[in-house]
Amino acid sequence: MGVVTQMYFRGDPYLGTEDPCKICSSERNELITRPRLYCRKGDCMKTVKFDIVLERKTPGQDGPREMFNVIKV
Repeated sequence: MGVVTQMYFRGDPYLGTEDPCKICSSERNELITRPRLYCRKGDCMKTVKFDIVLERKTPGQDGPREMFNVIKV
């Protein structure tokens, strides 16, 4: 299991072949999220939602691992 350390936003003009970072992965759809407009009491902002998944294996355990899914960070 890897750790995703890059996140890209749909609509960014510097994704894919236009990305000045030649070793980045901004063309990968699974790393691109869509900002959504959120308004509260007249103030609006663009927000994104992403899941953080933590995996824990008990020492000496060969069976299934416990998975924890933290939503809405």
